[in-house]
Amino acid sequence: PLVKDPDVQIRRQTTLAIGKLIGDKIPANKVVDFGQVSSTDVVAAIVPLLKDNDKMIRIYAGQTLGKLGSTAGFDPIIVLLKDPDTMIRGNAARALGEIGDKRAIPELEKSLADSSEHVKNAANLALGFLGWKPGPPATEKKPETPTKPKPKSKKPTP
Repeated sequence: PLVKDPDVQIRRQTTLAIGKLIGDKIPANKVVDFGQVSSTDVVAAIVPLLKDNDKMIRIYAGQTLGKLGSTAGFDPIIVLLKDPDTMIRGNAARALGEIGDKRAIPELEKSLADSSEHVKNAANLALGFLGWKPGPPATEKKPETPTKPKPKSKKPTP
């Protein structure tokens, strides 16, 4: 299949095309070989591309798995949240939101503290897809000051 072609441009364009077709609401089972391949087969072909040496192929593969909503890509996409490239991390965050698996919430919450605004925004969007709402803001508790006991008043003795 074209997603395994040795030519990086062919793999890139194939992955992008599959993602665009799925994004255009064409059922995944019609994307490859005119219905000869199931959506499970499409996912199986795309997941290995998340480890491709080409950055754009990894981005397109993550986007495609997000559009498919396939949990088969969940674990490999979670790993991409730690990729050194901000575009990869941001697209991974969004794909996790589109997949809709709430197991992603703890990792996406960590991404809210990412150094990249792109990643933070993508994580926030993904968390919204998952129905996550931020908890109340943490308030700093002031240390309690010990209270001194009031001195007992001395009443004059009669």
